[in-house]
Amino acid sequence: MAELERLISTTASSGTLVRSRGSVLPDGEQWTLHLEIDSGAGTGVRDLRDASCSRLAQVAALSLALAVESGAAVPAPLRAAPRMQAPLEPPRWLIRAFLAGDLGSLEAPGPGSGLVVGLFLGRTRLELSAAYWLPQTSSGLRYELASAGLHACQPLIEEPEIGLCAGVEGGRMQVRLAATGTSLVHGWLGLTGGAALGWSFTSWLALRLEIGIGVTLLAPEVGTLAEGHGPSSLFGRAALGLEVLFR
Repeated sequence: MAELERLISTTASSGTLVRSRGSVLPDGEQWTLHLEIDSGAGTGVRDLRDASCSRLAQVAALSLALAVESGAAVPAPLRAAPRMQAPLEPPRWLIRAFLAGDLGSLEAPGPGSGLVVGLFLGRTRLELSAAYWLPQTSSGLRYELASAGLHACQPLIEEPEIGLCAGVEGGRMQVRLAATGTSLVHGWLGLTGGAALGWSFTSWLALRLEIGIGVTLLAPEVGTLAEGHGPSSLFGRAALGLEVLFR
């Protein structure tokens, strides 16, 4: 409406009464504009798809302004929509704090917590995470892990959000033999994949649950400390977090 008022203020309006109805709705990776304009001289109806919601809104405003000026339904300008220059939309960001549980990375089940910073690329989430897993003791060995990861999530359903995620994690693992205090510090690396569920409370606050499994690619060889023990080649993760979304 603000764009329409700006356009009309710079044109010589004929005073024609124009009635219109329109909607812009998400359609997969794009948006669909349905616009009806009735100027009394006739009714123009057009449907148009574009990747930018803002660009479609500008098209609707321009079409209405031309209808007011000329007294016609002027559906034709809609065909020029893809060539219109739309202002860049600010990127969407997120910050999420989470509590998590791990089974397999440290041999013994253990809790952890962390922080995620992410960016939306269209509907896809690209996230950087950092986590600390509380030390766990199993078979006389004390395990401790700090990790960071890069993950991508693609929603399949919008609200509540249901999607698939995949990523890579790496970090530093320390294993200590409780009896002697002998310790081993080693790099840790794994690939992860799983599902995500998201519930939005407001436009800027949401609750998110992620459940996944992973494959250990690199872990300490603890045979020198305790034969037959060590992190599993497979691990499972579950994380529940509260996230803030902003532009």
